[in-house]
Amino acid sequence: MKKHYLLGLLAAACLSQPVFAQNSKVTTAWGYINSKDYDKARDAINAAILNDATKNEPKTWFYRGEAYQGIYADPKMKLTEPNALKEAAISYRKAVLLDPNNKFFQAKDNKDNLAVVALLLFNDALAAYDAKKYADAMDKFEYFDSSYNVLGTSKKKIDDAFAGTKPPTDIREVKLYMAGCAINLDQKDKAKKLFEELADSKFPNRGVYINLSKYYLVDKDTAKALAVLDKGMGALPDDMKAGVLIEKLKILVRQGKNKEAIVVAEDAIAHDQKNISLYNALAKMYGEQKLYDKSLEVYNKGAAIDPKNFGIASGLGIIKFNQGVDKYNLSVNSKAMADQDKYLKEARDIWKDAVKDLENALNLPRTKADNDDLRSTYDALSQMYYKLNDPTNGKKYRDLYKSL
Repeated sequence: MKKHYLLGLLAAACLSQPVFAQNSKVTTAWGYINSKDYDKARDAINAAILNDATKNEPKTWFYRGEAYQGIYADPKMKLTEPNALKEAAISYRKAVLLDPNNKFFQAKDNKDNLAVVALLLFNDALAAYDAKKYADAMDKFEYFDSSYNVLGTSKKKIDDAFAGTKPPTDIREVKLYMAGCAINLDQKDKAKKLFEELADSKFPNRGVYINLSKYYLVDKDTAKALAVLDKGMGALPDDMKAGVLIEKLKILVRQGKNKEAIVVAEDAIAHDQKNISLYNALAKMYGEQKLYDKSLEVYNKGAAIDPKNFGIASGLGIIKFNQGVDKYNLSVNSKAMADQDKYLKEARDIWKDAVKDLENALNLPRTKADNDDLRSTYDALSQMYYKLNDPTNGKKYRDLYKSL
């Protein structure tokens, strides 16, 4: 998700200078605002909000917002009032709620200042998020969100600012950032709720559906986890669907639903044709169902894409090892001597081919993620060498297997 700061779209503090009859402290604050003595204006207006005669007047809260907005715009005063922007937002929001029909400021929309402050809050929230100050970022994003929600038709000012970035910024990204903050703050319920709201809005980001499915799995609600992944498939463009399909594939595999998983894996490959992990997973599932020809076909397709992938290369050998095991078992279970000899020869021929594949695979680079496949490779080589009457190599690979 690309971060867009909206500073270029913001004017300096949009302070007003209406001429109306004022009560004492409000009048004093208004005078200080005109002379840009914002700290003095703050002190005067904070006295006015405690006065029964002025505490519910929209102008009181509007001037309070201007005082704090002015403090925020002054680098020196801002240092002494780190919450100036939030106080400005609180004040303008209160003014809007007290004067929803804009009766006090008839010449201008009394929501203009709130829209500007909301955008400033968004920028500050992004800066805090970038600095990994997640509690501060969450606080500012929430203030932005609550300010945005009272703007009514004036939301368009913010919507236009978001639309003016390149590429345009979806307003719902605010909730995505908030969910990111919640994850980092270990606020699981809040993160889940935010992801649910985004999923319900069909937000086109695969992380929404993947993360939400994981929360449902933690709750041991597999049905919901699968359902939200399906919801993602309906909401996302084709180039984002592979990751969601992979998550669904993992759930089905854990459930032992290999036939359903195969369908999902094939669909995932269709959306992400160069994802080697998908080829490896699909080939293994075919192998587990003893569909060896299909498994080898998928492994060969993977090898054509990445011939140096250890998982793919060793997978080819493992499938052949399993084919040989099946032939060997037929030999053991056959009553006729001719059938025993026939199947044993077939098993050994397949194993000789498998040994070459596996030993070639061992020459390829590996990562820690390949450890399970490496164990299977050592185990298969050990068993095959013993059956091929080569106990020296059989012991060599048995010891390597045990070392892991």
